[in-house]
Amino acid sequence: MEVKEVLAPINRGGFGVIELVLCDDGKRYARKTFSPLNTSHLTIALVEKFRVRFIREVSTQMKMPPHLFMPIFFADLKGENPWYIMPVAEKVYVNEIEESRHERRVPNGLSDILNSMEFMHSTGLVHRDLKPHNILFHEGTWKLSDFGLISPPKEINELSLTSTGENPRTELYCSPEQAMDFKRVTIGADIYSFGAILHDIFSSKTRVPYSELTAEGEIGWIIEKCTKKDPQLRFSSVTVLRDSLLSVLSKGEGITFNHNEQEISGQLKEIEKWSVEDFERFIFYIKRFDYKEFNVFLEFNSDVFQQFRDLNIALFDDISLMYGEWVSVNTFRFDYCDVVVNHLEYIYSSTTDIEVKALIALAAARLGRRHNRWYVMHRVIKMCNPGIPDSLAFRLNLEIDMHENAKEDFLRCASQIGYSLDVYHPQIQKVLHQ
Repeated sequence: MEVKEVLAPINRGGFGVIELVLCDDGKRYARKTFSPLNTSHLTIALVEKFRVRFIREVSTQMKMPPHLFMPIFFADLKGENPWYIMPVAEKVYVNEIEESRHERRVPNGLSDILNSMEFMHSTGLVHRDLKPHNILFHEGTWKLSDFGLISPPKEINELSLTSTGENPRTELYCSPEQAMDFKRVTIGADIYSFGAILHDIFSSKTRVPYSELTAEGEIGWIIEKCTKKDPQLRFSSVTVLRDSLLSVLSKGEGITFNHNEQEISGQLKEIEKWSVEDFERFIFYIKRFDYKEFNVFLEFNSDVFQQFRDLNIALFDDISLMYGEWVSVNTFRFDYCDVVVNHLEYIYSSTTDIEVKALIALAAARLGRRHNRWYVMHRVIKMCNPGIPDSLAFRLNLEIDMHENAKEDFLRCASQIGYSLDVYHPQIQKVLHQ
């Protein structure tokens, strides 16, 4: 790919320039070129170190899945000033935050950002430079760009925080440990940065770099836990962070807790101290009410389910059936569906009870069809694939036949994402063909 013309500047940072260019295929792209600003701190040795880092980061980004990260179409990394070409972003997340503030809504894309972070962390990578300016909208999805994946020498990090251009914005999203020892940062650095982005969204207060942050309301607790100075006190993973965040956002849509739900929610906050007897009393208490309408299930997260499982498997099965019934009769925020089906999948894989597995699969299918969520539908197919035990498939056959609209749920989960019924176990195919 050859650049025919530079059309306009897009942005300028301390170490690179981004330009709108016209290429030989007649299309417009964004080209980023390594081009450090001349400052008193800059030496020939530092320029070379950062050029190597630039090349390694571009090479890494080129290997990342394009549905989660901005794709790189072409790169020339051999010259003195290496460069690469990527699509022109339709929007930057800074714009989305501003628009959502004017429209008094939660900005779109939080789940997209978390999905990208989760993939990176699953491969042992840390972004290290997560901020709204590096989150771009492309083909209907918010994607990460401009990686800080490769740990630079300490002097390069100091230079990036003291040079002109991007530095004031970068500093506001950096975790405290990045200011002291950039080489040792973990996934906690990205979680801190995400908390700083949440602070941009939910608080109008200015902030001091590297500080612990908060905001008014329940979202304040999420931001506080993301931005703890001690990385070990932050959310342990993106999965736990997503559960907690989307639960809070779901409750924020006009949902209130009644007195009974407030009492149950308070008990859950002490779950680490529970005994088996406490678990029994908790279930007995819930059963006294119409739990299918309980908003308190929004308080359940991956840690809560694991605590349930560790306390007692029989009681875990009992509470799991209640959760499955609640899922089957309620509707949720579009992105919160992913959290719900992840809980269902955890239950499904953790229990040995065939009835629980079957009814959880039914709840997942109902969730997928009702919300038309492809992510959920893929999980349903995974739960009911041809490799599951024949005894479980037989029970699923019975339950699908007995539950109203269950056949349509499973048929839609396959057809909507372009699969035939062959993706299901033959026993399930049999009842769906009836």
